[in-house]
Amino acid sequence: MPSLAAQMDVVEDPLEPPRFKGKKIPRGPPSPPPPILRSPPRKVTAQEQKEWMIPPCVSNWKNNKGYTIPLDKRLAADGRGLQDVRPPLPSSSLPSPRVRCVPTS
Repeated sequence: MPSLAAQMDVVEDPLEPPRFKGKKIPRGPPSPPPPILRSPPRKVTAQEQKEWMIPPCVSNWKNNKGYTIPLDKRLAADGRGLQDVRPPLPSSSLPSPRVRCVPTS
């Protein structure tokens, strides 16, 4: 009795992960990087160091131990409390306050 083999298409599940994984081929050696052109090294002078120096940050809120400075001490250090603020004295160049506008009818 001869055996018969029937060929049928199997329906693939679209949510099934792929059965075979693509293999990555290792890269070839990279080309050498371009040379970095620099001026020859030289000693830094004291004048240049002074020009590049950045002054340290001084906070009005905290001292160098990390304690918060109270408001009255901050204002005293700022010098705002030392200024005497007075309104300007009236001068003779201003018009007299007794001038009245009389409506005309």
